[in-house]
Amino acid sequence: MKKLVLVVVLVAIIGTGAAFADHPNGWGFGVQGGGSLGWIGFDFGGGGALSLKAPTLPIFWGIEFGWSLWSGIRLGLTADWYFLDLAIASNILHFYMGVGGGLGVYFPFDLELVARVPIGLSLQIPIKSGIDTLELLYFHVVPSAGVAFIPIRFAGGLGFEAGIRLWF
Repeated sequence: MKKLVLVVVLVAIIGTGAAFADHPNGWGFGVQGGGSLGWIGFDFGGGGALSLKAPTLPIFWGIEFGWSLWSGIRLGLTADWYFLDLAIASNILHFYMGVGGGLGVYFPFDLELVARVPIGLSLQIPIKSGIDTLELLYFHVVPSAGVAFIPIRFAGGLGFEAGIRLWF
């Protein structure tokens, strides 16, 4: 019975969030930077990413380049879906929450797969030119958990990402 109630509540939250989705609907391009703290051990890292949102897919993509104290240089791909996206102040300040995944390849060599939960704020300013909206600043906290494969171990941590995006 508890599982059925949990499923009904989750479906209601996801359905309500999609009804209130507030990020622009066009193409979104941007850059972001961030860092992370690992859940296990004293691991931390940082890096940058290109951000992309296509108008036909409800997914925010990130193409990342970074580093980790223990794992080395990292190339990564993230994909996040915002199931809750609300304007909270004059349609300029937005709160969002989502779920997603990340794939990271570390050099010399390691592979990591994680589930992500971005929770953040976005400052969106409408512009009357070829650019529809300037997402002047977005900032989110991203808890993640998953698995790394060489050797097989728990992966993930607490990430912090901030960036700027232009919407066309």
